[in-house]
Amino acid sequence: MHALKKLSEIIGVSGYEEFVSKEIEDILCNNPQIIIKRDRIGNLICHIEGDIASPRVMIISHMDEVGFQVMKIDDLGRASLKTLGNIKSWNILNQRLVSTLGDKKGIVFCEDPEDIKAHDIGKISVIPTSGIFRVGDVLSFDTEFIDTDDFVIGKALDNRVSCYILCDILKRSKRFNNSIDVVFSVQEEIGMRGARVAITELMPDVVIDLDVSPVGERNSLKLGEGVGIKISDSIGVSSNLLVKRFEELAIGHSIKYQYEVSDCGTSELIITNEKDIGAERVGISIPCQNIHSSLTMIKKTDLRACTNLINAFINDGIYLD
Repeated sequence: MHALKKLSEIIGVSGYEEFVSKEIEDILCNNPQIIIKRDRIGNLICHIEGDIASPRVMIISHMDEVGFQVMKIDDLGRASLKTLGNIKSWNILNQRLVSTLGDKKGIVFCEDPEDIKAHDIGKISVIPTSGIFRVGDVLSFDTEFIDTDDFVIGKALDNRVSCYILCDILKRSKRFNNSIDVVFSVQEEIGMRGARVAITELMPDVVIDLDVSPVGERNSLKLGEGVGIKISDSIGVSSNLLVKRFEELAIGHSIKYQYEVSDCGTSELIITNEKDIGAERVGISIPCQNIHSSLTMIKKTDLRACTNLINAFINDGIYLD
């Protein structure tokens, strides 16, 4: 899990993903089968030629993480923050934060934490412990990756775990059945701009969105029950054709899976644009606990099931009637 540890601990908040992108490119650059390019907003697009040119397949996984940006500095040097992405205020309390380059650190402070509400970011400030904060500084959780027998735990596993899975598959690949574009996208957490640009440029026939999804009362997913095949979330609905196809792959390859029906957010599954050509779409989900926090938890068996399912899809390919 060394590669996942490194991807988790790199800071790449939405809009500031350069170091994550560079690490992914370094992982993949030794495979001559992969044509790598970076588009104008920072998406990393990896093309691998297959035996079949049609349908055009795109697998997308966002590489940004939720984080913070310094908005104001008071006379004592304490920083007021805005969030980049949806972070609940109680997940920030008493946390250590660090800047992108690691040269500035601080501790989150709140004078009245007992009655704090989900988006009371204005009640929170950061006391510097090293360096001097400036307006515009980008911060993330200062957390070390934890690797246990059963779990991986850390910040930014939404969605670095999906990036890790795709990197692991791609770096060993030679040739696929279908030609595939794998997109490591930017700015998912603040409006999904990366996905919009990638879909406009590539105009795929099939879109597979690989992301984590939180377990809880508003989601059918459970930790340890396998990879999730998304039927629907709070906004998006997967194509019946692809839901059936991935279920067939899971059964045929003895991969533990579960259906996801959720009402607690969405993903790049929903992204279309003016040039939408009616692409078939499906969400593939990795169940997680403590999403958008410093200690997101993922069961290793679910991670392996997801890897095996994406591998099965890539090797077996897909045909559209």
